Formats: sequence, structure tokens, C-alpha cells
Amino acid sequence: MPAPRPNEEFISPLCLAASLGRGDMLRVMLADPQVHDHAGHGDNWESSPWDYAVWFDQADAIHAMLEAGVKPPTDPDLLLVAARAGNLALLERLHRAGLDLDHVWTMSRTTESRKRPIVGRREINMTTLTTAVAHGHHTLIDPMANRLGVDLDADLAGDVQRDLLLRLMLERGDLVAAIDLVAQGADINGASHAYSPATLLSLVAERGELEAVEFLLRLGADPKAEGRDGR
Repeated sequence: MPAPRPNEEFISPLCLAASLGRGDMLRVMLADPQVHDHAGHGDNWESSPWDYAVWFDQADAIHAMLEAGVKPPTDPDLLLVAARAGNLALLERLHRAGLDLDHVWTMSRTTESRKRPIVGRREINMTTLTTAVAHGHHTLIDPMANRLGVDLDADLAGDVQRDLLLRLMLERGDLVAAIDLVAQGADINGASHAYSPATLLSLVAERGELEAVEFLLRLGADPKAEGRDGR
């Protein structure tokens, strides 16, 4: 179902506040017991404030409803909103509410390189943690692994989560943070099953990222290693 526009007349005040990320408004409205009791109900689209918070990527709205004691649905996409925002406190609350931090989403990803300008699409598996790192929140790796029990060695359709995190960090240029993952056992010579069949070294070289190439070579990457596609 497409997300309705937030200014349509049939949207309830709670749904409107959620779509706009107005956690302050939600906190005031949910202090009313009658409003609170109906917070999980749908509007004319049979969609709840939780749905609007997900559609419009509003982490503060989700946090406000949880703080008010509204029971969340079992929708794992709530975790994606929290992960994209890098909101560890919200991830902890959703985890305590019973949502699975190890849930796997299959997503379509555009791929390209400077040497090969043809744009393609790949199906890759993403988790709450890889989503957070893909949005620049690599500081969540330690607390999510050590406090929340996320498995860094989880198998994502043939890719080890720790190795996929390393690829995402190199893509963003987060080289300092990547050192820790390599020290913890991430494979700098490995090739991904879904993300890219090339080795990490070939991947960053094709993208023209000389700093990342030097970084991998200093850490001992093998320039003669071949990926699953011969690169």
C-alpha cells in the first residue's frame, strides 16, 4: 500500500504527528488515556501511527510511542528506522519489546564502478546492524554485539556479517573503524556472494579509492587474490 500524503483529511492527529516525526505532539496526545487506548488502531487506510512512522522514517515518533507505553506491532521495519537513525536507545527498546535484531531483509542494490560504468542491480541481505553501518553508524557495532547479542558471524546467504560490515565501511571511507573489524577477524581477501563477487581490493581499486587501496595493502591484502568473478 502506498503511503498517503500527511496532509490528507482522513489522517488522524496521531498518524499526522507520527508522519511528521513530532514526538512532542505524540507525548502530549498519548497522555490522554482515551487516546492512548486507541493509539494502535488504524485510520481510514487501516494504518496505525506505527505505519506512518515507518513510511516517513520517523525514529522520534517511534520512540515517543514506546515511551508512552504503546505496544508496538511485530513489524521488523521499525528496526530499520531506528538503524538508519543510529538510535541505539530505540533499538534497545524495540529489542525489549520482542523485535528480532537479527531479522534479515532482502534488498535490491545498484552497483557500478568507474571502470565499468554499466549500472546493475544485486539482491543483497541486510540486517539491523549492516543497515546502521551503511548509514554511517559504525559506533553501534560494539554495543549491538556485546550488549544486545547481535551475532557478527551470522551467515547472510553465504556472506559473513562481519565481512559485509567491512565492505560497507570501506564503501563509506570509514577506514579507522574498519581496522577494528579486521583486527576482529574480518576477511580482507574475501569475496562476497551477493554484495560483489570481486575481492575488496579489486572493488575499491575499480572505484578509484586510492586511500582504501593503500589501507588494505598495509593491512596485508593479497593483490594476487581473485574473487568469485576472477577479479
